Amino acid sequence: MDPLFTEEQLNKMSREDIISLMKTMREHYQKQETKIQILEEKTKELEFLNAMLSDRLTLAQRKQFGPSSEKYADGYTQLNLFNEAEQEAEPDAPEPEMEEIHPSSYKRKKRSGKKEEDLSAFETTEVIEYKLTGADRNCPDCNTKSLGISTRDISPAMDTRHTTAFRKGSP
Repeated sequence: MDPLFTEEQLNKMSREDIISLMKTMREHYQKQETKIQILEEKTKELEFLNAMLSDRLTLAQRKQFGPSSEKYADGYTQLNLFNEAEQEAEPDAPEPEMEEIHPSSYKRKKRSGKKEEDLSAFETTEVIEYKLTGADRNCPDCNTKSLGISTRDISPAMDTRHTTAFRKGSP
Protein backbone atom coordinates (compact mmCIF):
# COMPACT_ATOMS: atom_id res chain seq x y z
CA MET A 1 0.00 0.00 0.00
CA ASP A 2 1.26 3.43 -0.87
CA PRO A 3 1.83 5.83 2.07
CA LEU A 4 -0.68 8.67 2.45
CA PHE A 5 2.02 11.24 3.16
CA THR A 6 5.57 11.40 1.91
CA GLU A 7 8.45 11.80 4.35
CA GLU A 8 8.92 15.36 3.27
CA GLN A 9 5.23 16.21 3.97
CA LEU A 10 5.46 14.66 7.43
CA ASN A 11 8.58 16.72 8.26
CA LYS A 12 6.78 19.92 7.30
CA MET A 13 3.70 19.13 9.49
CA SER A 14 3.33 20.74 12.86
CA ARG A 15 3.09 18.79 16.08
CA GLU A 16 -0.69 19.47 16.45
CA ASP A 17 -1.37 18.24 12.90
CA ILE A 18 0.54 15.01 13.58
CA ILE A 19 -1.35 14.48 16.87
CA SER A 20 -4.76 15.03 15.16
CA LEU A 21 -3.67 12.66 12.39
CA MET A 22 -2.73 10.03 14.99
CA LYS A 23 -6.10 10.45 16.74
CA THR A 24 -8.04 9.97 13.51
CA MET A 25 -5.94 6.90 12.68
CA ARG A 26 -6.60 5.45 16.14
CA GLU A 27 -10.37 6.04 15.75
CA HIS A 28 -10.30 4.39 12.33
CA TYR A 29 -8.33 1.46 13.76
CA GLN A 30 -10.83 1.02 16.60
CA LYS A 31 -13.75 1.07 14.16
CA GLN A 32 -12.04 -1.58 12.08
CA GLU A 33 -11.41 -3.71 15.18
CA THR A 34 -15.05 -3.55 16.23
CA LYS A 35 -16.15 -4.48 12.70
CA ILE A 36 -13.79 -7.47 12.80
CA GLN A 37 -15.17 -8.58 16.19
CA ILE A 38 -18.77 -8.26 14.98
CA LEU A 39 -18.02 -10.27 11.85
CA GLU A 40 -16.20 -12.97 13.86
CA GLU A 41 -19.16 -13.26 16.23
CA LYS A 42 -21.55 -13.47 13.31
CA THR A 43 -19.38 -16.17 11.73
CA LYS A 44 -19.43 -18.21 14.95
CA GLU A 45 -23.20 -17.79 15.20
CA LEU A 46 -23.72 -18.92 11.61
CA GLU A 47 -21.40 -21.91 12.09
CA PHE A 48 -23.40 -22.90 15.20
CA LEU A 49 -26.68 -22.53 13.30
CA ASN A 50 -25.30 -24.58 10.41
CA ALA A 51 -24.20 -27.38 12.78
CA MET A 52 -27.58 -27.35 14.52
CA LEU A 53 -29.47 -27.59 11.21
CA SER A 54 -27.17 -30.38 10.03
CA ASP A 55 -27.92 -32.32 13.22
CA ARG A 56 -31.65 -31.80 12.75
CA LEU A 57 -31.39 -33.01 9.17
CA THR A 58 -29.53 -36.18 10.13
CA LEU A 59 -32.04 -36.89 12.91
CA ALA A 60 -34.95 -36.42 10.52
CA GLN A 61 -33.31 -38.73 7.97
CA ARG A 62 -32.67 -41.37 10.63
CA LYS A 63 -36.26 -41.12 11.75
CA GLN A 64 -37.57 -41.41 8.19
CA PHE A 65 -35.13 -43.93 6.70
CA GLY A 66 -33.60 -45.55 9.79
CA PRO A 67 -34.39 -48.94 11.29
CA SER A 68 -37.89 -49.51 12.59
CA SER A 69 -38.66 -48.39 16.10
CA GLU A 70 -41.09 -51.26 16.66
CA LYS A 71 -39.13 -53.40 19.09
CA TYR A 72 -40.49 -56.27 21.13
CA ALA A 73 -40.22 -56.35 24.88
CA ASP A 74 -38.20 -59.12 26.55
CA GLY A 75 -40.09 -62.42 26.62
CA TYR A 76 -42.66 -61.35 24.05
CA THR A 77 -43.18 -63.60 21.03
CA GLN A 78 -45.27 -62.79 18.03
CA LEU A 79 -48.32 -64.92 17.39
CA ASN A 80 -48.35 -67.12 14.28
CA LEU A 81 -51.67 -66.11 12.80
CA PHE A 82 -51.14 -67.27 9.23
CA ASN A 83 -49.34 -70.58 9.72
CA GLU A 84 -52.23 -72.35 11.48
CA ALA A 85 -53.10 -74.53 8.47
CA GLU A 86 -49.48 -75.65 8.09
CA GLN A 87 -49.18 -76.47 11.79
CA GLU A 88 -52.43 -78.47 11.85
CA ALA A 89 -51.68 -80.40 8.63
CA GLU A 90 -50.31 -83.91 8.76
CA PRO A 91 -47.04 -84.16 6.84
CA ASP A 92 -47.54 -87.88 6.02
CA ALA A 93 -51.04 -87.46 4.55
CA PRO A 94 -51.34 -88.27 0.81
CA GLU A 95 -51.88 -85.45 -1.61
CA PRO A 96 -55.44 -85.23 -2.98
CA GLU A 97 -55.92 -85.95 -6.68
CA MET A 98 -56.33 -82.93 -8.85
CA GLU A 99 -59.05 -82.91 -11.47
CA GLU A 100 -59.18 -80.51 -14.37
CA ILE A 101 -62.14 -78.23 -14.54
CA HIS A 102 -63.21 -76.97 -17.95
CA PRO A 103 -65.65 -74.10 -17.65
CA SER A 104 -68.39 -74.18 -20.25
CA SER A 105 -68.68 -71.06 -22.30
CA TYR A 106 -71.96 -69.36 -21.52
CA LYS A 107 -73.58 -67.01 -23.96
CA ARG A 108 -76.76 -65.21 -23.03
CA LYS A 109 -79.62 -65.66 -25.48
CA LYS A 110 -80.86 -62.49 -27.14
CA ARG A 111 -84.41 -61.54 -26.42
CA SER A 112 -86.64 -61.59 -29.48
CA GLY A 113 -88.15 -58.25 -30.44
CA LYS A 114 -85.46 -56.20 -28.67
CA LYS A 115 -84.30 -54.43 -31.86
CA GLU A 116 -87.81 -53.35 -32.79
CA GLU A 117 -88.45 -52.21 -29.22
CA ASP A 118 -85.28 -50.08 -29.19
CA LEU A 119 -86.02 -48.54 -32.61
CA SER A 120 -89.69 -47.88 -31.90
CA ALA A 121 -88.88 -44.53 -30.25
CA PHE A 122 -87.59 -43.09 -33.56
CA GLU A 123 -89.63 -41.68 -36.45
CA THR A 124 -89.87 -43.91 -39.47
CA THR A 125 -89.45 -42.60 -42.98
CA GLU A 126 -90.58 -44.08 -46.20
CA VAL A 127 -88.06 -44.24 -49.02
CA ILE A 128 -89.36 -43.86 -52.55
CA GLU A 129 -86.74 -44.47 -55.19
CA TYR A 130 -86.89 -43.44 -58.88
CA LYS A 131 -84.32 -44.78 -61.32
CA LEU A 132 -83.62 -43.41 -64.77
CA THR A 133 -83.12 -45.99 -67.46
CA GLY A 134 -82.21 -46.06 -71.09
CA ALA A 135 -82.53 -42.78 -73.02
CA ASP A 136 -83.63 -40.84 -69.89
CA ARG A 137 -80.06 -41.10 -68.65
CA ASN A 138 -78.73 -39.01 -71.60
CA CYS A 139 -78.79 -35.20 -71.82
CA PRO A 140 -81.89 -34.04 -73.73
CA ASP A 141 -79.99 -31.09 -75.28
CA CYS A 142 -76.74 -32.67 -76.49
CA ASN A 143 -77.46 -36.42 -75.99
CA THR A 144 -74.30 -37.10 -73.85
CA LYS A 145 -73.99 -39.72 -71.11
CA SER A 146 -74.46 -38.67 -67.48
CA LEU A 147 -71.53 -37.97 -65.10
CA GLY A 148 -73.04 -38.82 -61.72
CA ILE A 149 -76.02 -39.33 -59.43
CA SER A 150 -77.38 -36.90 -56.83
CA THR A 151 -80.17 -37.29 -54.28
CA ARG A 152 -82.69 -34.88 -52.81
CA ASP A 153 -84.58 -35.38 -49.50
CA ILE A 154 -88.19 -34.32 -49.14
CA SER A 155 -90.01 -34.55 -45.77
CA PRO A 156 -91.96 -36.36 -44.31
CA ALA A 157 -91.25 -39.20 -46.77
CA MET A 158 -87.75 -39.55 -48.20
CA ASP A 159 -88.01 -39.08 -51.96
CA THR A 160 -84.81 -40.17 -53.68
CA ARG A 161 -84.45 -39.18 -57.30
CA HIS A 162 -81.51 -40.21 -59.33
CA THR A 163 -80.65 -37.25 -61.51
CA THR A 164 -77.87 -36.89 -63.98
CA ALA A 165 -75.25 -34.22 -64.54
CA PHE A 166 -73.75 -33.39 -67.91
CA ARG A 167 -70.73 -31.47 -69.13
CA LYS A 168 -71.52 -28.31 -71.07
CA GLY A 169 -70.76 -28.52 -74.70
CA SER A 170 -69.58 -32.14 -74.66
CA PRO A 171 -70.57 -34.25 -77.71
